[in-house]
Amino acid sequence: MGWFSKAPGRDPEGGREVAHPGGGFGSAREAIEALLERMYGWDREHAWATVEAVGVKKGAAPARVQVLNDELNLLQEELPEDIVEAAGLEKIGEALYRVAGADAAGMADVVDTVLRAHFGAEGDYAVKGTMER
Repeated sequence: MGWFSKAPGRDPEGGREVAHPGGGFGSAREAIEALLERMYGWDREHAWATVEAVGVKKGAAPARVQVLNDELNLLQEELPEDIVEAAGLEKIGEALYRVAGADAAGMADVVDTVLRAHFGAEGDYAVKGTMER
């Protein structure tokens, strides 16, 4: 990827949004990984992704998490210690966790685990992902 592909105003290859179903991905986890691969290739240090899962058991609203580089922000939603340990997270602030050394696939695994274990996403849940910088 050349310098100009990271210039302000340029979208990452593949676009800034993903969705499942309907976005051509086999699962929600695959859509999340695709979004993170695009984001990391576009501007890993300054871009962030928001992942929204619909149809979760916890609460009536969609579950929302954000990813910035190696950080996972649960937007005021604290995780129980067993999920923190199982997902290999380090708590670094209020509702803020770090996933040391994770690539897009590893971070997608963590996001999927959090959506399933904490928010109650089941089966082939629906997801929408966007990125900004």
